[in-house]
Amino acid sequence: MSDSRPKTVTFDVGGTVYKVSRSLLEQHPDTMLARMVSETWENAMEPDKTLFLERDGDRFRYVLDYMRDGKVFLPAPKISKDALLLDLDYYGFSNVSPRNIQVSFVFSESVQYLKSFEKDCQEQLSETKRIRFAHYCASKYRDSLGGLSVTVNNSDSADEEELEACATASKHYNYSSRVHKLNEPLSKYGLKCIHVNQRDLCGKGKYCVEYTVKLEELA
Repeated sequence: MSDSRPKTVTFDVGGTVYKVSRSLLEQHPDTMLARMVSETWENAMEPDKTLFLERDGDRFRYVLDYMRDGKVFLPAPKISKDALLLDLDYYGFSNVSPRNIQVSFVFSESVQYLKSFEKDCQEQLSETKRIRFAHYCASKYRDSLGGLSVTVNNSDSADEEELEACATASKHYNYSSRVHKLNEPLSKYGLKCIHVNQRDLCGKGKYCVEYTVKLEELA
């Protein structure tokens, strides 16, 4: 009697669709994947049912590699070895040796990853500077008993805190689209930046820049 069951099974893994041969699944009868398929085949009404798995779709291809070859070569740093080991455990593969999960260095992907990492670091650094700038402005506002202008410059007499505030102000001067980035940290002090003015200062053969931050109290 011929076997009328489909030769492939369709998995939807986190939105990524895979077609897997029945013969490959039958080589791993003790896994969750094989049990899912067995239960589906026993239901004659749903022989072509797509089986959904709430896991990472990109990593599932390496689960299939492990099923075929007993070992996997992962592209670093795109796919995490530890994450794949967790997936294999979830799918019911026991006694998986970490030595069979090898990581290969892919230069082009590593460069892209490093660029993304550097960008994230730069954004976090900028956010930290804006938070310190907001604290500086709020302190000056408090000390001036409600004065809604904070002036900073990069003259020789400026201390380190003022110099940093001046550098932050310079990045937002004359850029209305950037001023709003100052307002999230300022809002925690009940303040809002409405404009940043610049004035060039010259004296004693030296040149420096002064910035006046116009503030407004939040209603």
